[in-house]
Amino acid sequence: MAQINITDSEKDKIKLMIFLEGTVFYTKPILHLFSTKGYISIGKSVQKLQQWSNQGAKIICCTYVRKRRVKFILDVLKENNIPADILCYREKGQSYADVTKEICPDILIEDDCKSIGGVKQMCITYCSEKLKKNICSVVVKEFMGIDNLPDVLADFYK
Repeated sequence: MAQINITDSEKDKIKLMIFLEGTVFYTKPILHLFSTKGYISIGKSVQKLQQWSNQGAKIICCTYVRKRRVKFILDVLKENNIPADILCYREKGQSYADVTKEICPDILIEDDCKSIGGVKQMCITYCSEKLKKNICSVVVKEFMGIDNLPDVLADFYK
């Protein structure tokens, strides 16, 4: 897995990994390949991420893009004021489960990947049962956003 540390956040924070495309952003067909304007935040996803960050979450953004387009995604995060501490992505030969295993998040938020094959495309699907037991996995409907998720981090564990 490749990752880019964006901030120097403390190690003891809750690690909240969130998949960008389909969960935080709606991507306009074709336009998202050429312009940051092709990434449109869904609902109040930016505000929700800021709330969680303010409560002490280490925000780890995961993207489907590969190394050659990472600068573009960093620009998307900056332009949309996403409070990201880390941006991670798959390297050649890696699966999303590999990335998830390396990050080992406390909370994983991702969409159901309905338009690209469903469950088999999700980060959590092929993780070991041992790893799954240590992750609060939250799946939202693709392109429906995260507005309905808890405002308070502790509420994820209720």
